[in-house]
Amino acid sequence: MKRIRLTDPSHPDFARAWRLYKESFPVDERRRLNSHRRIMLRSIYHFDVVMDHNVFIGILLWWDFESVRYIEHLAVVPTLRGMQHGERILRRFLSESDMPVWLEVEPPDNDLRNRRVGFYRRVGFTLNEHDYTQPAYEKSSQPVPLLVMTYPEAITEPDIRFFCRQYHPLLTDYSLAGA
Repeated sequence: MKRIRLTDPSHPDFARAWRLYKESFPVDERRRLNSHRRIMLRSIYHFDVVMDHNVFIGILLWWDFESVRYIEHLAVVPTLRGMQHGERILRRFLSESDMPVWLEVEPPDNDLRNRRVGFYRRVGFTLNEHDYTQPAYEKSSQPVPLLVMTYPEAITEPDIRFFCRQYHPLLTDYSLAGA
């Protein structure tokens, strides 16, 4: 399995990665194409397609911040889900990281969300119960109340507040205007 970093939407693998992205995440939890064109050029942002024996299996979109790696989106091709590809992608990513890894999940208030949290727990993430809201990625989007899962250990409420102050401005499309 290998990750291929894309920095240009004209890359041959981008179209299928973009389709998976749009199919996998609600509109308020994703960016428009123009936003991605801008942030893909940033050195700290990674739009990775994941290939296994030359077969496209998923995407891993993440930020390499100074003190944390933040996974913004992970998705596996629907026909390949349930085959441990997501777990393999995450385990490899974690093994390559020398700093904490964060990601967001919806509160586990139904079966699907419980399974998603369970998936991340099996890989070694801890669910933090602190109040957290994902910023609106676009001016036309709404902020989304979520929870943060972290690896290799839990975090504190001040850690969340620091992350929001330090990194949320980098995540929002409207703060990238002209970038």
